[in-house]
Amino acid sequence: MIKGLSDRRRVPRLGKIRLGVMVQESGKKPYPRATDYLVCPPEVQKVFGDRPTSLDIMFPADDAAVIFTQELKMYKASGLWCAGNGERARRWDEQGTLKEMACPCEYLESGDCGPVATLSFFLADVPGVGVYQIRTGSQRSIVEINTALEQRLALFGGLRGIPFTLSLETEHGQRPGEGGQMVRQELHVLHLSTPYTLRQIVEWRQRAGKRVE
Repeated sequence: MIKGLSDRRRVPRLGKIRLGVMVQESGKKPYPRATDYLVCPPEVQKVFGDRPTSLDIMFPADDAAVIFTQELKMYKASGLWCAGNGERARRWDEQGTLKEMACPCEYLESGDCGPVATLSFFLADVPGVGVYQIRTGSQRSIVEINTALEQRLALFGGLRGIPFTLSLETEHGQRPGEGGQMVRQELHVLHLSTPYTLRQIVEWRQRAGKRVE
């Protein structure tokens, strides 16, 4: 046994689920375009359909910080250049050294840096043992998922092994347009729900000998 190595474990990642597709137009660089459905690998499509808007999921851990990681990130052509938590960041300098610095910086205000959150979960009806991951930079989706995880954790006393539904729902909002006019926009936001009613949650916790907070 090797101390610091032999005791390490990780859950294998089976695949990624995306919130958009890459579009290639003549004379332009490829760019991502959001979809109103979840872009899934073939094995997931066999269970949930070609263009699902929701998935039945379970979580591999009770710790929300583990299953829903969040950072401010900035990428360059070579890959990830800087990552931070809003207080401290790690950034590569011109000599290829990873240095620690204050966060956020001017790149957040300019839009070059932004939030990136990754949700890891099991798909119990899809063959294989491991997690799938979905990544979002939507602040609204991040708030929605954080809120749902905190509420469910308080109600259940844990998250692992409980059936959840992850859905992509269409919402409408506004953004500043030309001339200061507000422009209506369509947003695709991630939501997390559970098939249990509040009464079922209370009964489930009572049978488990746990209180409802």
